[in-house]
Amino acid sequence: MSVLAEWFHNSLVQSMLLSPLVGAILGILFSGLNSSPKPSERLPTRVTMTTIRNKGVHHHYGRQSNSQDDAIAYIALVFGVVAAVVWGYSRYVDQILVGWTQIQLTCGSFIVAAGTASAMKKHFTQPEWWWHIALPLALVVSTAHLSALAHHGAALVAHTHSLAWSMGWFDYYLNGLSEDERMWILLQAFGVFMGIIATITAATRGIHYLALMNQRSDSPVHRFWFSLSRASAFSGGTTGIAALALTNATSYFALSGKAFQYLTA
Repeated sequence: MSVLAEWFHNSLVQSMLLSPLVGAILGILFSGLNSSPKPSERLPTRVTMTTIRNKGVHHHYGRQSNSQDDAIAYIALVFGVVAAVVWGYSRYVDQILVGWTQIQLTCGSFIVAAGTASAMKKHFTQPEWWWHIALPLALVVSTAHLSALAHHGAALVAHTHSLAWSMGWFDYYLNGLSEDERMWILLQAFGVFMGIIATITAATRGIHYLALMNQRSDSPVHRFWFSLSRASAFSGGTTGIAALALTNATSYFALSGKAFQYLTA
């Protein structure tokens, strides 16, 4: 039993076997259990969204806070957040990158399985639907290049990881790192964050179009498909394309070291 538990918790097994398996199972359940659309059913092309604008509410207080005190508080807060991020990334970088790989494999296998099940159910009634599924998959796969850059960036400061485990976050940030190391690790953490957002956004775009296809049949879960397509509609239009371009470019700029070169030039 202990051997099985050790095998199950092995990061390589979780990344290369369990994550794709979970994604494939979810993808089949997502699309495979839905009935095929009838010939008379029309293909939905978009989901109409209602934009709700909230008016700002201004509160007036009898006493105004001191602007200098506020500035000091904000600076202290920013410093604390930056120091905690640098310490946390240095300490858990291996787990973070493994988790990112798991997200990539799960999302990629989900799109493949759901797309295959949809094709078998004859949901692909127009050629452009292949493009709507292939593009998000390609975008998810492309983020593997970003994670490879993150692994390389982490290896450049591997000697700091042991310090993060032996020192507190405040002491580690001030005394354990040089100024360049602080900047490098912070940019790497930011690049990984943007890369994970890019992976999830690309997968959401694929889910959006899969949900549009699956809501065409007379199914008990028709309302679910409609709600899901509506919730993910932001990723299917130009907003999704802009978000993908921005997150991918920003992640690459940070993880490749170009941002570090620019800021330290």
